[in-house]
Amino acid sequence: MRYICRCCGHMSSAASSGNCSKSETGSHDYMEECDDGYICSGCGHKSSAASGGSCSKTASGYHYYIGQHSGSYVCRYCGHSSSAASGGSCHKSPTGYHFYM
Repeated sequence: MRYICRCCGHMSSAASSGNCSKSETGSHDYMEECDDGYICSGCGHKSSAASGGSCSKTASGYHYYIGQHSGSYVCRYCGHSSSAASGGSCHKSPTGYHFYM
């Protein structure tokens, strides 16, 4: 199994720590590699590789990718459910936008 950092796209065979300049915490934030592609949980930008790019709707200023799927996405801060992980304002989020997972 391979893992990929949601913030910078760094690939690893083990989801272990490491420094990441694009993460809010400064460390890699790994998820399992996804065959269906990736989507930024802040703005909805789609990518075949979860790597890089700036985003005005995340606290870090960079895309924060999650695995793309056909189900629904839920905002981490307010619980709003959507079939598309993109857009919408959220009064509970630090950025003012939904942050889907």
